[in-house]
Amino acid sequence: MSSPSATVRRNSYDSFNKTLNQYKHTFAAAYATQVNQVVAMSRLRNYDSVTDMLLHDQQVTREMYDNQLDIIQEELAPHMRRYAKLKKRVLGLDKMTNADLKAPLDRDYKIETRYEEAAETVQKALEIMGPEYSKMIKTALSERWVDYADNVGKSTGAFCSRGHYLTPLLMNFRSIKAIPQQISFTR
Repeated sequence: MSSPSATVRRNSYDSFNKTLNQYKHTFAAAYATQVNQVVAMSRLRNYDSVTDMLLHDQQVTREMYDNQLDIIQEELAPHMRRYAKLKKRVLGLDKMTNADLKAPLDRDYKIETRYEEAAETVQKALEIMGPEYSKMIKTALSERWVDYADNVGKSTGAFCSRGHYLTPLLMNFRSIKAIPQQISFTR
């Protein structure tokens, strides 16, 4: 996905999708089963819609959800389209495809940051989420939710999911300057 070569990116993308295509009926059947299950559950619980049921536990109103979608479409999407056009022009592509979305604009650019700087950046970026969320992030950073070295079950990327008795978070940090380090939050 991040190869500077459009040929490599596009061949990789095509190969990946060709393999997925072999399982399209299986994926469709599994998805249809899940949709039917959630629709039935929302009806049994007397919700107006599946969306209303899924938003209920998150304490998010339908108005808040719809507003977020509107903002993405009206305010973010135009910028993303402009970015895609700019990327196409800068990379000298004949056309912009999904395979090109993560292509590097500058193959020589390397981010160099230390863990402390990254932690501060994360805290500042998430302040907008409110004091409760900020407090949780500060707790994660100060109460050793962080694995400083690679560990079993830790991977790159990020996710947050909720279980019955825990709220696991995964956030990684790789130091480019020194020995690569991986930082993962788990709770």
